[in-house]
Amino acid sequence: MSKRDSNDLIFERLQNIQPFLFTEKYIQHIFVITNMSTFPLSTLFHYPVLLALADGKEHCINELIKKTIEMLKISEEEQKVTLKDGTNKVSSWTNFAIRNLKDANLICTTAKRSGKYFITEKGKFLLTKKPNGFKGGTGKSLIALLNTLEISSEIEKADKSIPQEHPNSDTSTIEKIHDLATKINSSLPESLLVAVKQVNPKSFEILIKKLLIAMGYGNTPEDVIVTQYSGDNGIDGYVRKDRLDIQKLCAYQAKRYTNANVGIVDMNALGGAMINCGTRCGIFVTTTDFTPQAMKYDPRGYSIIKINGKKLVELLIEYGIGVKCEKIEVKTVDVDFLNNL
Repeated sequence: MSKRDSNDLIFERLQNIQPFLFTEKYIQHIFVITNMSTFPLSTLFHYPVLLALADGKEHCINELIKKTIEMLKISEEEQKVTLKDGTNKVSSWTNFAIRNLKDANLICTTAKRSGKYFITEKGKFLLTKKPNGFKGGTGKSLIALLNTLEISSEIEKADKSIPQEHPNSDTSTIEKIHDLATKINSSLPESLLVAVKQVNPKSFEILIKKLLIAMGYGNTPEDVIVTQYSGDNGIDGYVRKDRLDIQKLCAYQAKRYTNANVGIVDMNALGGAMINCGTRCGIFVTTTDFTPQAMKYDPRGYSIIKINGKKLVELLIEYGIGVKCEKIEVKTVDVDFLNNL
């Protein structure tokens, strides 16, 4: 295959996935052309997988692979390509897309070990807003894309709901903007918790450190110590009262769980570690919740504060960690000023 033929095939694939969005010049940035190969990058596998599930039916992995091959027009020769570890490239990248789509809650499995998938309401929403395709990525990047589209959709709905026949209805418009802001803020805790669950465990420990600093623990940022990632012996960090580390205030443990709750084993590990390091105060933070046994864990002479996922996002929002404030300037008619001229 000549280089020109390769470019033509690349352009044809891109037009099939995202028509009118790509120029021939941009092709070079999203496809690998090595030894005249035109195999599509893994980021292009997400849209075909999601589109294959758009019929609302359950599909197994083999069906999704087949539909992806058809949509991306992967040749029989390319279907035989393997990665360095010997696994099939098409199969691996389809599974990669499925994993990220699941992490973003765009698709789900019917049951454990069933091997079948179906599209969620969020997945349908994404296809509605991006009917011509979208660039895939990690579950975290897909969640960010989804949040942006959801906010844009709410703004669009609010804009359409403003009566056009009343051009002077500034008060009504402002009320709708406040209502929209309230709605967006009310969905923030859930969106934030989903995003926090996507960070890696080490980053989660650092996030908790930043939260403790924002909450006023320690005299300086150096007073919140993160232990070494491996071999932390049940403690992820601790807060000092003074810079000489003479008196430790409390130890903390951070568990970034996706589904499982913190159990008695986790609590015992923290309690034992507190005894070993000589502190009587501890903080246990998790993205999920605590089992009944863990909630009852209260060793005599020791105090452990338990912060579940719901409380965690409340604190993050309150202290401005992991969130940002979007400011919109709105100008309205100052009737009082005009009447008092």
